[in-house]
Amino acid sequence: MKQNKKEHDMGRIDNLLQRHAEITSELRTEITAAISALPDNPKIKRLSRQCYTINSSDLGDNWSASYHDYSFQYRVLIERIELTDSIETLDKLVNMIIDSGFVKLPEGHHASRGMRGLQLHPDVVNGLRTIYRGVNSG
Repeated sequence: MKQNKKEHDMGRIDNLLQRHAEITSELRTEITAAISALPDNPKIKRLSRQCYTINSSDLGDNWSASYHDYSFQYRVLIERIELTDSIETLDKLVNMIIDSGFVKLPEGHHASRGMRGLQLHPDVVNGLRTIYRGVNSG
């Protein structure tokens, strides 16, 4: 009888672990789909996926091309989110990005070119905040 209880408990644990993995995957999918649907920077004129023009008067204090390329920032966010393996890790990552306005690039990331991370434009951070914490968050 003890063997059946142990097998039952192991089966239940396996089922719960599988459901946790499914929920994590669903959450990643929903968040990344919502990020993909966010608008591009309205101050740029996109010439191609990786090329755009912007008036110098719209650059403000940050003249970095990646800072004004919301599409690029969304792709980096999505790549980082897709690397998470649990709800806890995903939650910690997204909240850290929202709170800091900065996303660390994975080691060997194609866009790193010596950078350890990417300072996100406030509009991108606000979009992520709205997706993750809701419209009325602060």
